[in-house]
Amino acid sequence: MRSFTVLLTVLSALLAGTHAVPHKRGLPPPLLRTRLPPPSAARQRSPPPLPASQRPPRPLRSPSPPPRPSPPPVSRWKQLSITVQAQVSLSAYDERLSAGLFRRGSVGTILRLVPTMLSSDPTNDITVGSASLRVQLPEEVGRGQTALLTGDIVEATLVITVPEALAQKLSSLLLINATSHASEAVDIHDLLTALTKANEGKPQPLLPPLIESNQTVPQIPLVTRIARVMAATAKGGCKCLIPLPGKGPLNVSSLTFLFNTPACGHDAGFNSSADGPALMRAVANYMGVCSYSHVGAFPDRNLVLGPIDVANCSDAQPTMGQYDLTHGIDLDAKLYGMWDLAKEWMRKNHPDLYAERLRFDRKTLMIAPGDGVFSLSNMGCPGNPNVDGVVSDCLNWVSPSEPSSPVADAAALIRSHLINSGYISPGASRLVCDDGPGDGSSSSSNCRTQLLGDPSDPMGAAEPVNAAGGVVCPAAPQSYTSGWARPLRQLQADDVQLGLGFTEYEVPSMHTAEANFLRVSIDQAGVGSAAGNRLWPERAVFLSYRVASQTPGGYDSGLPANLSGRVWVHEYNQTANGLPVDPNAPPVLLASLEVEGAALVLPNAFGAGDSLHIRFVRRSDTAAAVGLCRTTVRVEGSPDNLETCFNGYDDDW
Repeated sequence: MRSFTVLLTVLSALLAGTHAVPHKRGLPPPLLRTRLPPPSAARQRSPPPLPASQRPPRPLRSPSPPPRPSPPPVSRWKQLSITVQAQVSLSAYDERLSAGLFRRGSVGTILRLVPTMLSSDPTNDITVGSASLRVQLPEEVGRGQTALLTGDIVEATLVITVPEALAQKLSSLLLINATSHASEAVDIHDLLTALTKANEGKPQPLLPPLIESNQTVPQIPLVTRIARVMAATAKGGCKCLIPLPGKGPLNVSSLTFLFNTPACGHDAGFNSSADGPALMRAVANYMGVCSYSHVGAFPDRNLVLGPIDVANCSDAQPTMGQYDLTHGIDLDAKLYGMWDLAKEWMRKNHPDLYAERLRFDRKTLMIAPGDGVFSLSNMGCPGNPNVDGVVSDCLNWVSPSEPSSPVADAAALIRSHLINSGYISPGASRLVCDDGPGDGSSSSSNCRTQLLGDPSDPMGAAEPVNAAGGVVCPAAPQSYTSGWARPLRQLQADDVQLGLGFTEYEVPSMHTAEANFLRVSIDQAGVGSAAGNRLWPERAVFLSYRVASQTPGGYDSGLPANLSGRVWVHEYNQTANGLPVDPNAPPVLLASLEVEGAALVLPNAFGAGDSLHIRFVRRSDTAAAVGLCRTTVRVEGSPDNLETCFNGYDDDW
């Protein structure tokens, strides 16, 4: 047997320095800039592109960790540098998602490392399903790499701080557990097991907390090096349930737990006999209708359990130690403390279900906000199942309304499932531009991207479900990357030829057909080399038409009347490849054409001086005619000149 070296290095006696702020690198902001036409105007002048200095900031930021604290004044402490092999599990952290409503607050991502494959030994629960280690990735460490995605297998070097006695015990345990590995990196399963054994069964965090300004804070290991060993693929890695061409339908399996916490100052007033079935009916209808039956959520595999009454707002639990729902900053202690309570409740009330819990892909805790925590959802679910077909927990925290509202709670739960399925959070942005100085024009200086501003998408400003049971399905770009809908036509630059005037395309309303939008590939400057990026980004414009279905609970049956019958123009640079999407590059709504005759000019769409003109020609209850024209001429001139995309409006650029 080959002898292997565990990378455990004693670095210093005291912990010092500062935590770096995690940052995700994404694609550049959209090239095209325009403002949405006001309801009273069928036509307006399009703004020029934003200069790089005025482009909006990256949409996703991880919550800023506190400065690196000092260890508690007990015995001697050691810093250990440990290289592990693990699977990436990303979560969207959102302080604004409460009772299904988006609010202003902190938005970002949390990076966890979970086992590449779970152990089949159920004797220690923390190493079966719940095993994870939250880490922080400094910007400089991740620079130059494409975005990490849930399901990626990586080798990462972590820095942890532990008492000297624990360091010696940990070194010994890791040396024993690492002897069967095929590389110098330790499987994170072995590290988690070693930390669990070192705790000797005590209900405390895997890593000891540290002290900052006389306050105890959780220890979040710093990543000093990370390398992707195996990327998430459609066949492995992330279990996002993205339908692939030629494959059969996919089915969600989930456990949703209802919590009542009146002793902690919140009271959802859940009643499982009434609330549970209503919640899952709403989720099942949404998934089935909006995915054109590609994704199902059947009752026997999607259970709502509880309510679980939380008597102690602060208590110690096995996985992450002491939690406090009313105070404290330890998010993991709150999340995993409630998950421990849920498992204990299952063990007592549904022992058969407790034994099968790992065979349900998604676990959602519907519990009132905990000291600023409103929402935490896995961005895609960990994959790579073991011999028993089980994967690491895909754990979500969703805050219900107070008192419980079936509509608001269903909206929050639906959004969580969409994020689990690989949808961007926060996503569905909108480009807005203020009028220029008195002439109705817009300039790049007053254009900005408004996160969550798209009123046509539930990952933006739209409500996914209403009191009448109507639904608003995802907009064309995210329906495309999720595999729920297909393009009617995919047009390259050569398909939109110069000198031919407007070419009309009939675009069906999204509620009538699965192939329902035009995707036009435009100038790729600034997107980066597709050959060097496993996500294969491609800048593209999406044109879709949406009419509210008259079928109760049908596709877009909840689309507001003032938004029905419009042509929607989005830019989205991600492609449908079965992978989780890059959370730093959300779709952007460029325009919503409200009336027949309305038009939009996208200057420089195909390069400098090469513009794309889009015109809303006519509509019916089931389809719209959309005209596309390409020109390099800046002034229209004669109506008979096809080179100029003449339309009779003062919209020359």
